[in-house]
Amino acid sequence: MARRDLSVPKILDAAATLVDESGRNDFSIADLAGALDVQPSALYNHVQNLDHLRQALTVRTTHAVADRLADAVVAKSGAGAVRALAVAYRDFARDCPGQYATHLLPTVEADEQLVDAHRRIVEVFVRVVESVGLDGDAAVHGARTLRSAIHGFLALEAIEAFTSDVDLSSSFDEMVGFLIAGLE
Repeated sequence: MARRDLSVPKILDAAATLVDESGRNDFSIADLAGALDVQPSALYNHVQNLDHLRQALTVRTTHAVADRLADAVVAKSGAGAVRALAVAYRDFARDCPGQYATHLLPTVEADEQLVDAHRRIVEVFVRVVESVGLDGDAAVHGARTLRSAIHGFLALEAIEAFTSDVDLSSSFDEMVGFLIAGLE
């Protein structure tokens, strides 16, 4: 095997590619070492163990989701912000299916970085809902409803559960329209 200059970011990049290819976060150290063309023992110079590596990937991915959502809604409000948020969430799930699934995993142990990353996602949803006109608890309920509905659609889409000939993107747009009407 070739010698590679390894770093935690390079290892996480390879892990992200693996989970996106498989759609799951169940790779092994041997799988990752093979993808990086190194011996498995070389990875342990950079990560403690497989659980630690998966946790680091979950933190990184959750921040990536938060970044994508925050970027999508910059300078937008109301219905436009809701649509941009929904599309960005769907695009992330389609572009990075394994990472999308990974960002939903519970923490292995209390991890402030992951708690912070999840908090960032929630804050984006709440700010978007507030821009529609809700505040306080109503904004939190609206954010939970919005995220849950979008995630539900994405989860069903990922397993190809929608069997009708009706255009899936049209259904997604209709759902977002229903959500906007409910929030308004």
